[in-house]
Amino acid sequence: MFLHTELKYKHAGAFQAVELPYGAAGAGSNLSMVVLLPEDNTAEAFDAVAATLNYEGFKKIVSQMHEVKVKVTQLRAIFIAVPLKVFPH
Repeated sequence: MFLHTELKYKHAGAFQAVELPYGAAGAGSNLSMVVLLPEDNTAEAFDAVAATLNYEGFKKIVSQMHEVKVKVTQLRAIFIAVPLKVFPH
């Protein structure tokens, strides 16, 4: 199953980032999920991307994303236990 649409996207050397909105388009919600996909499908590649992420780095990635036509394959849920940090605005 594929979704063909325009989404915010960024391609960096080590990963791709895509912003997936929640709810129907135009439903008035600004809630979304940003997914980072390492270029290589390995635990080492995931760890390398995760090691470089912090609040400022994440803000930079999101600010550089732009709308492009994309084809998204069906997502599989993967649960990973990671420490959660909350940053107030």
